Amino acid sequence: MNFAHLLNVITCFSNFRAPMSLFNCGKMQLSTKLTGDYNMANLVEYLSEAHQLMSFATVADNHPSVRTVGFGYDEAEPGVFYIVTKPESTKVGEVEGNENVAFSTFPGTGGKRVSTNQAIAKVSDKPFSAIAHLFKDNAGWKAGHPHPEEETILEVHVKSVLLESFVEAPASITF
Repeated sequence: MNFAHLLNVITCFSNFRAPMSLFNCGKMQLSTKLTGDYNMANLVEYLSEAHQLMSFATVADNHPSVRTVGFGYDEAEPGVFYIVTKPESTKVGEVEGNENVAFSTFPGTGGKRVSTNQAIAKVSDKPFSAIAHLFKDNAGWKAGHPHPEEETILEVHVKSVLLESFVEAPASITF
């Protein structure tokens, strides 16, 4: 190992603060052990940075469609996100036609965001009252959804998510 390579290793390791699953530093790929509790805590932190906003992508006729939506996440149901929308919205029809979806939360401090292209969505059987607690502190969301009990709930089930930022190494969480 030459000095430049050693310096690259030191620089890479100094750029992350906790164990991550896999990350790239230049031409090196480093792998460390994931700890479930750490990553779930990080997931909650990254999601809170998004202020319940994400870019949500669906597909219809082989064409992607992306829009901004509000979301709820319940730590008691790992890997399930909720979107409340008008029943006649385009996204409902697109999800019914193709369950494969992707999303990226809005970036927070340092670019912290959660993304996935490993998700499926479906119209939920749950009443809004079952998830109302996820939106109770979001005044902006409430203003846009004065009658959420009349709306459609989409459940987004993720297989895995990527936690990314501009300052920390990425981490992957599999559900």
